[in-house]
Amino acid sequence: MQSLRYFQSSAVTSAPKSGDPRRQHTVSQGILRRFTDPSTRQLELYDLKFEKHYLKFPSQVGFALDFVKHDPVETEQRWQSVEDELPAFYEALENRSLLDSAETIDLAKRIIALHVVRSLTRWAVHEVVIERARDGVVRSLLEKPQILEIAFRRSTGFYSAGPDSIRQQAERGADAAVESLNDHKFWQSRLMANIEELNNFLLPRSIQVLEVCDESNEFLIGDDPAPTLMDGYVGLGPLAGVTYANTTSIALPVSPRFAIALKDEPEWIVATPEIVHFLNRVELSYAQRRVFYNPNSSLRPLAQRASAARGERNPALGPTLISI
Repeated sequence: MQSLRYFQSSAVTSAPKSGDPRRQHTVSQGILRRFTDPSTRQLELYDLKFEKHYLKFPSQVGFALDFVKHDPVETEQRWQSVEDELPAFYEALENRSLLDSAETIDLAKRIIALHVVRSLTRWAVHEVVIERARDGVVRSLLEKPQILEIAFRRSTGFYSAGPDSIRQQAERGADAAVESLNDHKFWQSRLMANIEELNNFLLPRSIQVLEVCDESNEFLIGDDPAPTLMDGYVGLGPLAGVTYANTTSIALPVSPRFAIALKDEPEWIVATPEIVHFLNRVELSYAQRRVFYNPNSSLRPLAQRASAARGERNPALGPTLISI
């Protein structure tokens, strides 16, 4: 499977235009600011791979370099149309009016959808789609060895040396067949379509607000903060089989005190210590590599324990919920 770095350096990549935004946040800075120390305006980053912690400003974290390279300005404007409404969203949270109108409920759903689609996982899903499409073409071509033999002779001027040469010809044909998928324009167009698809999918759903009332408990947020969840299942997100069709909720921490989640009917509940711990486990389990939290909190030991727990998982199963 390709990595994001490989895609950025591949033949289909064009150099960024001067002035194009390159640090493209997958976690909104407006949300990350809520996890900062008000006096320093910094949050704490915990690197789950290297087990190190750092103080950072929100502008320094939660982004992917050149996440979208085709029409990045247009794409950023699309995301910004939601982020510009974050102040109204937080005002409605603080004055407890978020669930009082269809407009603010819709805004909360659009904030969740933004973080589901503009995510590191969405990129990984895109890679899987390309890889599966290529594998499918290879299998189809291998069912036609005579055509592959002809193609091999035309491209090399020689007869094939056997099955290995025929398979190589099938793989070359598959590479050509999926080339249009491995393209930044296609990737950007799919992101734009995905956000509309998810917003439409969420139309009949409502929002649950989870409020922490015990100051000894706080939410943290990961670098991929909005996994699809399914009740009774330890898999997290589409790479573990939790698609839009079978998800029962999508949760998103939006401050140390508040999280929002999809719900069939609007609901405002107190986030008990058990709920806070569960959602923090979800974030620590689903994060690609980094989590963020208020530096004055007591969350660092939890993040430290999560590093070891993540290492015990079977990566073939996709992201799964850890026990800590």
